[in-house]
Amino acid sequence: MVPSDPSGLASDLRALVEHAQRCLAEQESADLNEFLSASQTEEEQQEAELWANRARDEAADGIAWALRSLADRLLLYCEALALPETRRIVQAWRTDWPDSKLKETRPWSNSEADGRGSPALDQIRPVVDGLIALLQPAASKPSQTAAEKFELDRLEHCLRSIAKIVRERNVDPGNEHDILAVLHSHLEGVFDDYTRTVTIAKPVLSFKPDGGVVSLRAAIECKFVDSENELAAAMHGIYEDLSGYAGSTEWTTFYSLIYMTAPFTTERHVSRALGLSGNAGTWTTIVVTGVGARVKKGRPHKAAPQQGPTQNAAGTDCPLLRE
Repeated sequence: MVPSDPSGLASDLRALVEHAQRCLAEQESADLNEFLSASQTEEEQQEAELWANRARDEAADGIAWALRSLADRLLLYCEALALPETRRIVQAWRTDWPDSKLKETRPWSNSEADGRGSPALDQIRPVVDGLIALLQPAASKPSQTAAEKFELDRLEHCLRSIAKIVRERNVDPGNEHDILAVLHSHLEGVFDDYTRTVTIAKPVLSFKPDGGVVSLRAAIECKFVDSENELAAAMHGIYEDLSGYAGSTEWTTFYSLIYMTAPFTTERHVSRALGLSGNAGTWTTIVVTGVGARVKKGRPHKAAPQQGPTQNAAGTDCPLLRE
């Protein structure tokens, strides 16, 4: 018999999976920092290696805790839902993955990205997703209205146009701040409730996207990429955001805007790589290529012009406003 409020069970399972994914993202960050230290001095490399090992160990403890808790919840919920066969699958999985093995993670890599995965989580994930789907009706959010769909399409069009807007404003971006200055100014001229201050509160940490449209509950995260190494770092950052922003009821739709100064990848490749995280369902990834280069000492830099909060880009207003 399904409990009267199954949304709580679905949220509980989802939160444990997200905790494990967040710990995997921490291990990925440790791997990246250790990799980037290769160009530093030997002493700095040793310090980076010690930090990375410590961070990986702490994250492994978090993964093991999440998976132990997940096993306990699954057994309990399967019994409550009268799912004896599923319960036997969970028991067999727990036998295959005793406490001594729950910390195990393995690096993965493909042509688009790399990261870390948990074999134990990967094996039980279909069962978890199936139970969440079973319990989902009571937890699902209301379907979008036609007006909301139009406004989200308008927001997405504005994000995809940002490279053109940057160029037409004669901005030579050298970092993420320069892109955000243009993005903020443009979106404030299109959406009257656009905000530069977004906070997604979690029990331990609060996450801060770069901006958002309040009425659409849509938050935006922006990354500036000027090399393949920076692309890898941006991907790792988005992996962390996927888990950190998940579960919010105030902000339910998320956009990752990756501004590249050269075609280091494609939007399809990035979307596919993020999809492997298992937590990208509410995210839309937008990849654009435009002018600019990471500011280096001695390079002339033309930053984004200062504009009022309601001024739009001259000649670059969103075409959907005119429809």
